[in-house]
Amino acid sequence: MFSIRFSTSSLFSSSDLGLSAMSTDPESDADTLPDFLSPRLLQAIGSLVVHWAYLENTAEIAIWCLLDLDDERGPYVTTHMGMVSRVNVIRQLFRQKIPENKLRSLIEETLDKIKPLRIERNNIVHSMWKCAPGSDETETLKVSARGELKLSTAIKTAAEVEATTHRVFRTVDEIQTMIEVIFPNAHVPWPRIDHEEDMELNQAPQNHRSETN
Repeated sequence: MFSIRFSTSSLFSSSDLGLSAMSTDPESDADTLPDFLSPRLLQAIGSLVVHWAYLENTAEIAIWCLLDLDDERGPYVTTHMGMVSRVNVIRQLFRQKIPENKLRSLIEETLDKIKPLRIERNNIVHSMWKCAPGSDETETLKVSARGELKLSTAIKTAAEVEATTHRVFRTVDEIQTMIEVIFPNAHVPWPRIDHEEDMELNQAPQNHRSETN
């Protein structure tokens, strides 16, 4: 068993990462965390994590509806399925269920938004963030080792992270709306809304809607 330590001293020092502010005594300052990013940046990153979890869950529920699975059997199929696989499965099942029409085009457009969002989310969540407690802008370090080791840095702002989260939120809303319209009797864990005025989505043929509970 061995370990490799990558030297990134030319990019970040321990103080850059806020490590010097961390206590080595587990019983001291137990309720505090190092102040290494601004409150707005920390909130923006956390909000993105939470909204992405909503997107993953909504994708799972879409698969359950398409396969006529309830919320007891569905998790056996989708829990350990990655997001790339979930999107591919949703796309193929919708293509099988719905003929080529305006509704299917809307579904395809929504699913196409997920890949760039996934890449941006991963860049934000899995990067290391340079210590900048007094700023809503800082530098990130991304490490990739597919084929060869690559270290890349980028400047990120709280506003950029928030914008990504808003795009994730809108995508979640679009998928939830499609589920509610196409599967009007399916059980969903979020509050349903009235889609009577949603003319584009309500053009779905009645014989392509599920009657399952």
